[in-house]
Amino acid sequence: MLKTSGFTLIELVVVISVMALLAVLVVSRGVTDYQAPIAAQKLASDIEYAQALAVSTATRCGVDFSVASNRYTVFSGTPATPVSDPVNGGNYTVQYGSGNYSEVTLSSVSFNATTTLYFDSRGRPLDSSGNLLTSDGTAVLNGPRTVTVTQDTGVVRVS
Repeated sequence: MLKTSGFTLIELVVVISVMALLAVLVVSRGVTDYQAPIAAQKLASDIEYAQALAVSTATRCGVDFSVASNRYTVFSGTPATPVSDPVNGGNYTVQYGSGNYSEVTLSSVSFNATTTLYFDSRGRPLDSSGNLLTSDGTAVLNGPRTVTVTQDTGVVRVS
């Protein structure tokens, strides 16, 4: 009798196919896991940038959110005047659902029940009517990741 040991070609193909499928599942889950925390940290940094800009230029600046469009814009004066992005020179707008943030969604935003956050020349957070925030403001991304702006000080936290 001829005794052979080893694997057949079919067995090898099946094992490689299963490993490839598992790799795809791990990578696709991993994309969501790392994008939301990074997006939340960037949002927090952009809010702090708007606050610093308001203080340094003595102009009302802020961040305008659009949950329906899944994006936000950093602006000076009014939401209609976006500031220049210090990285690429274009309008300072971050679009979720594409590019580096393809798996990120802006779920909800509330700054005194409005979707626009202003800062005055002293760095205090205001709603779209120019009133000081009466409670902490939040922007929630999927994950869930919450970016909170403290009502009195404008300190930004990510949780």
